[in-house]
Amino acid sequence: MLSFSFYFYGENTLSYLQQKESAIRLIVNWKPLMIFGGELDNSSVSSVREFEQIFPKLQQAGLNTVFVSVYWDLFIPEERALDFTLTDKVIDQTQKNDLRVVFLWSGVWEKRMRCYTSKWFKRVNKKYLCEYTKVGEPLKIARAFPEDVFKPDRDVFSRWISHTPKINKQ
Repeated sequence: MLSFSFYFYGENTLSYLQQKESAIRLIVNWKPLMIFGGELDNSSVSSVREFEQIFPKLQQAGLNTVFVSVYWDLFIPEERALDFTLTDKVIDQTQKNDLRVVFLWSGVWEKRMRCYTSKWFKRVNKKYLCEYTKVGEPLKIARAFPEDVFKPDRDVFSRWISHTPKINKQ
């Protein structure tokens, strides 16, 4: 039997993948869960007003799960200053609309495009390296895995993941 544990928001129980014969199924709250889900567009998560309008429609459409990207521009207005307001509101809306949420961590590398990083991150090309053209001009693409970008992303992820269960009231 294959088992993989992870935290599935919307339930306070351990969730895991279970292999049974040739099938692998998601177990949530001790029962198999069939996900009928949809992924929000990146810009849909940047506005509380917008996702407050979208979440009821997802539930009315028969979905039970929403996939939400999490990237720096959403919750790090200044270096080392995390604002969890949008994360809190997403979880609040999923609970109000009887949905589950699966957060897709993109961090600083959302499609590797720097347009999804915070404004302060864009200003500090020398500290947080970006890709450069052959003639040395910076591109709007973050380098794949330099330690000076990976370490802050790892630290931010740790702080974000530590926060999310605290506000998951269900």
